[in-house]
Amino acid sequence: MKLSKTIKGRIGGILWWPLFLIPAILILGGALYFFKDYQRIIIIVFSGISVLFIAIWIIFIRRHIQEKIVDFAVDFEKMQEEQLQSLVIPCALIDEDGKVFWKNAEFAAIFDEEGKEHEQLQDYSPLIAEFLEKGMPRRKYKKSLEISYNGRDYSLEFVKLKTDRQTVTYAVSMVDMTLYNKAIQTIDDMHPVVVQVCIDNFDEMMNSIEEFRRPLLAAYIERLVSQHISDAKGILNAVSKDKFTAYLDKKSLTKLTEKNFDLLEKVKSVDSESKVSPTLSIGVGMGGSDIAANSELSRQAMDMCQGRGGDQAIIRTPEGSTFFGGKTESMEKSTKVKARSKAQRLREIILSKSRVLVMGHELPDADSLGSAVGIYRIARDLGKEAHIVFNATNSIIRPLYDLLRETEEPDAFISGEEALKMVDDKTVVVMVDLNKPSYSECPELIENASCVVIVDHHRQSGETVRTEMTYIETVASSACEMITELIQYYSDSVKLSAVEADALYSGIIIDTDNFLAKTGARTFEAAAYLRKCGADMTLVRKLFRKSMEEFRAKARTVSTVEIFEQCFALGRCEADGTDSPTIIGAQAANSLLDIKGIKASFVFTQFENRIYISARSIDEVNVQIIMERLGGGGHLSVAGAQLSETTMEEAIEMTKEIIRQMLEEEAI
Repeated sequence: MKLSKTIKGRIGGILWWPLFLIPAILILGGALYFFKDYQRIIIIVFSGISVLFIAIWIIFIRRHIQEKIVDFAVDFEKMQEEQLQSLVIPCALIDEDGKVFWKNAEFAAIFDEEGKEHEQLQDYSPLIAEFLEKGMPRRKYKKSLEISYNGRDYSLEFVKLKTDRQTVTYAVSMVDMTLYNKAIQTIDDMHPVVVQVCIDNFDEMMNSIEEFRRPLLAAYIERLVSQHISDAKGILNAVSKDKFTAYLDKKSLTKLTEKNFDLLEKVKSVDSESKVSPTLSIGVGMGGSDIAANSELSRQAMDMCQGRGGDQAIIRTPEGSTFFGGKTESMEKSTKVKARSKAQRLREIILSKSRVLVMGHELPDADSLGSAVGIYRIARDLGKEAHIVFNATNSIIRPLYDLLRETEEPDAFISGEEALKMVDDKTVVVMVDLNKPSYSECPELIENASCVVIVDHHRQSGETVRTEMTYIETVASSACEMITELIQYYSDSVKLSAVEADALYSGIIIDTDNFLAKTGARTFEAAAYLRKCGADMTLVRKLFRKSMEEFRAKARTVSTVEIFEQCFALGRCEADGTDSPTIIGAQAANSLLDIKGIKASFVFTQFENRIYISARSIDEVNVQIIMERLGGGGHLSVAGAQLSETTMEEAIEMTKEIIRQMLEEEAI
């Protein structure tokens, strides 16, 4: 009825138009005085006819036409209503507050339960409520939203229709995406996945048991791996006695990840009567464009597994990596074949280039500086131009740095800016004591280099770089230990000066906390070699004596310790008056392990708008996997992380929450 009156009012105004002719006729009649007699007669007749037509129009025709037009408009409106109601696509009209003032039958059939009609669109789903809180489209364009309701998936599309002084109207249409999403999920579940499996310590394990037991042990481990892959509906191929390749689909891989790759623990629990427990490295490649790409991703994952010490599984995709396991420390290998082969490979790379740039991590320590000096000496012995990229020093290593500046060539140390000007196709950049480019002294140098070599003792992180050679030995105590071995196998002609031997020895001393942590037989062998080269232990001790302010800062850090979950020590390092607060924080973390009952220590240091976390343990907690969840990394017993745009209190709470979660997951 209201609509009918509205239409009548608008059409009625249009149909009264003949009345506007009357003033024109009157004006024309007034002008008759100036016309001749026969002209007046013609005009009078025409005017009479016009007035008669207007009268007939107003009395008879106008009302009839008006009624016909109104009837048509009302019928057309009803027809539109019926068509919208009969649409198979659910539709509704809402205002900007989400109030539903019209909906078709399909829309009502989905949302109106047991005859109860909702007044507000946000009553249907929390996702819709959140969407409306962010604001509707203000101009005439579309916004979409995906929701699930009563076990089905829907795509909602909001379109602004009309704006007047009072209300804004939005059209809401829905498309049932359930079958489409199921089809997409089915296709995604069928994507191929390539898995590489390697027994980490196969030779050491076999050599430690009687010969007649070896085939039985190898067959038993292979059966465990085969059964695990078979349960996931995959296919396993034995590449060699200690390496396997498996093929399965993404859905099957989900079953393995839901169990956190329990195959790792099952293999370690094998009663092999061996002095060495078997462990596995599992590299998974998925998400590539084809199976060849996934094979390459699985190879990269396997390299990362072994670079991180084995006993873990890594899923590698084009977007990044996911880690499982890695709870145990790597076992030191008695053989030095790998060190010898890496030494020869490094020699070949350096000989093929004309310049060598050596770079450690930012905020350098003794291990970073000492290992850089070792590579520098190798390059100089081959007659190559060599430089150490070194941007800034600190009070801890300044005495050693000053001593090296006095004995090495004047241009031995250069800044990152100078190095960027030198790098070209004939330059090799050697990264020492790190494998994350973002932590280096000059990340841009790695991006511009065509040839990169990594020598490090930290577990490899998800951040990777294309290299000519990667030598990561997680069982090594320090990068200085690794490079000392390389020097011994590289050539008999390399002669370390006493100061260079002191630098390498210093790195071992600092990273092992005076041979108290992460030491093996090869650590002492490297130290003995450096001693033969002239390393002065008394001088090294004097070089790293602390100032009184640094000693007090360390004591203040220990005094701030908070005990969390009865066995985790968390301290705050406030060493604003010192040059190297992060190193003081690391030393304090080492000292906290001397407290009875402490399984792991975490010291938080604020420096240059970042929070640096030093994490330490002896053997009961893997602090490396804790730090990885914060974006860092390291070793099972020595690790760290850096947090930006975070306060110290926020960093401490984040660490507590991660520890709490991992304890619940039994991940540590």
